[in-house]
Amino acid sequence: MSCLTCEREIPEDNWFARIKLGARREVFCRPRCVETFLDEPVTRGPTIPCADSGFPRMDRNKKWKVFGNG
Repeated sequence: MSCLTCEREIPEDNWFARIKLGARREVFCRPRCVETFLDEPVTRGPTIPCADSGFPRMDRNKKWKVFGNG
């Protein structure tokens, strides 16, 4: 298991936060990674295809609602 933002390996499921994206739950290792992802979800998430869909995460990110500076 690794952090969605920084891709750091997270040992023994010792994650800081999880966000449900479709059928998956993505994990973050520290508060700064969550803040970075929420500030720029389109540019900070990896572009590898999701296992449960035929399109990359970048396409899915456009559907998310980001609250705050947007």
